[in-house]
Amino acid sequence: MTKTMVLLVCLMAATLAMLQAGPAAAAEIPEVKDGQALIVFYCEQRVAGAAIQFHVNQNSQPIGALTNGSVMFRDVDPGQYGFTSQVVTGDSLSLTVEAGKIYFVQGTVRMGYFAGRPKFTVVDEAKARTAIAKIG
Repeated sequence: MTKTMVLLVCLMAATLAMLQAGPAAAAEIPEVKDGQALIVFYCEQRVAGAAIQFHVNQNSQPIGALTNGSVMFRDVDPGQYGFTSQVVTGDSLSLTVEAGKIYFVQGTVRMGYFAGRPKFTVVDEAKARTAIAKIG
C-alpha cells in the first residue's frame, strides 16, 4: 500500500470510531461532597487517537476508561493517590488532594509506533471547564 492509502484508511477508521461512539452528553460537573475532593478526568474529542481508549487505574485498581470525548468523575478522601494507564506504554500521575477542591486531569493520546500512548496532565479549572463544555 502506498503511504497515501495507509493515511486514508487510518482517517476513515478514526472517523468511523467517532461516529460509532455517538454524541456524548454535555458533562455537568457535580458538586464536591463534604469532606472529599473531586477529580475530573476528561478526554477531548479529536480525530487523532479517536479509536484509542485507555483504562484509568487508581492505586492499581481499575476505576474506568477514558475514550474520545468522555468525562469521568471520582470522589476521593483527602490524601495522595496514584493514577496509571497502560495501552502499549503507559503514564502515571501522583496527585495529593484536599477536601472541598476539584482537580482536573486531561487525558490525551500521544501517537506511538504501534499504538497510542496515554498521557495525563493536571490542568487549571478554566481550561478544563472550557474543554469539557465542548464535549458533546
